[in-house]
Amino acid sequence: MASVKRRLLLAGVPAFLAERLREVFEKEDWIVLTLEEDISSEKTSDFFAAKLPTALIYRLEPDRDDCISRLDRLLSHAMKANVSRILLLEEPGVFAPGVRAGEDSKTEPLNRKGRRLCRLESLASIWRTNEKLSITLVRLPALYGPDQKPGDDFLGSLLNHILCGEKESVLTTAPQSFLSSRDTAYGLLQCALRGKDLKTIHLGPGTSFSWDEFEALAGPLLPEGKKLPETVRLERVPEAEIDRHLIYGNAILDGTLARNELGWFSRADDREGLKAAITGIRDAWTREQADAQKLQKENEMKERLNRLIPYGENIAGFIIMAIVLAVRLFAGSRSPFDFNYLYIGISAPWGFSMGNSSPSLPASFP
Repeated sequence: MASVKRRLLLAGVPAFLAERLREVFEKEDWIVLTLEEDISSEKTSDFFAAKLPTALIYRLEPDRDDCISRLDRLLSHAMKANVSRILLLEEPGVFAPGVRAGEDSKTEPLNRKGRRLCRLESLASIWRTNEKLSITLVRLPALYGPDQKPGDDFLGSLLNHILCGEKESVLTTAPQSFLSSRDTAYGLLQCALRGKDLKTIHLGPGTSFSWDEFEALAGPLLPEGKKLPETVRLERVPEAEIDRHLIYGNAILDGTLARNELGWFSRADDREGLKAAITGIRDAWTREQADAQKLQKENEMKERLNRLIPYGENIAGFIIMAIVLAVRLFAGSRSPFDFNYLYIGISAPWGFSMGNSSPSLPASFP
């Protein structure tokens, strides 16, 4: 009798990471599913009941005002469907930038997103304790990888900020760590298989780049005329204005526990991988701009044609009616057919279809 395949459900995971997860988990004979319905939809409960996932990977959404209720609803669905492993992915925003942080290090969020992550972690802990769910919080550096698009994760958002010419300066706080999507996928596989007793795990540290190092790496890869934005140091920004800025710099995640418990560590050449990811994001942005310009031109052409069509219809109508009138004048007396009927048959529907836009056509030929 064939064994039942394990099912992995992905929710809120960016597409470029989801693709790597699909590759890695399917090699281990998992079925990988994606939650297409919105978490708040009533259809989500039916989806869980029908698919019965073995494991769930959810990327926390601290940018959303309803992030707490969304996580609460998702964990409720997971509990009812008897999901055996739940991995909640988050960035290291619960820690102060620049510190080296272990899983149990003191949280010290810098901005509103970090404070929301603290609340989301607390909610996950409540579900783990009260409902006995096997939940592991997985903290990750900024991710990069093939097929990454403008706006995807931190790197995609930063590049989109640059390529779109946003004038808001970037707040630099500390070096920024990056981790490849493929290394992340292998780490999450080990978390799903072997990390059941881990409440929190760091997949890090990845490679860290100061702003100057990132500028030297990314600058030559940008399209002509595009440049990295101005930066401002944290100490020069009032606390009330921190949330307005895109922040470059994060805590350095200590990956000792992942190495010891899961046998996992980062293997990618992050410098070369980052270059490839930046180039891919740049090319994707260029294609998006070209497609948008093409669509705009097509819409403008359609609008011009729509304005010209009534004039063309008028001209065609006059020609047709002129022909009918000529035939009626020169052949009407010698033909048994009454051309008045033909004139009425053409002019009446024409006038009805054209309405007020061409009221003179039927009356143009008495």
